[in-house]
Amino acid sequence: MDEELIKLIKNQVIEEIKKEYFLIKKTDELDVNDKAKMDTLVVHVTDIVCDFLKIEKERIFEVNRKRIYTEIRYIIYIICREGLKFPIPFSQIGKFFNKDHSSVLAGYRKGLDLMQFDKEFKDSVMKTKQLVALSLIKKEN
Repeated sequence: MDEELIKLIKNQVIEEIKKEYFLIKKTDELDVNDKAKMDTLVVHVTDIVCDFLKIEKERIFEVNRKRIYTEIRYIIYIICREGLKFPIPFSQIGKFFNKDHSSVLAGYRKGLDLMQFDKEFKDSVMKTKQLVALSLIKKEN
């Protein structure tokens, strides 16, 4: 598919998600059966994190254990669970990264532990969390 078309479709889905986020009551939840929207949110978070940290997106999908790439995955896991109004299930995040839910859960926990001891990592998580939140704010016309 053409890269511009993919970008356009992603932006349309993000706009729809923004509307839902602001129309959903606090007691309601994002429909966990709508896998396409959750996948789009994971892609959106990944794009923002990679852009902010100046890392090629393809590198985080490689099967390697270099610290820089594992930490970026941890950041994405944390934001997908805590940085959104409704947390994305570990299984859905894992699907995007071609990992099972337990691998994502382990990475999420490692990321939370790392935040307690590494100030730079914690700052990266907090800044990217803010960027994601700002990107999902519905703009008034």
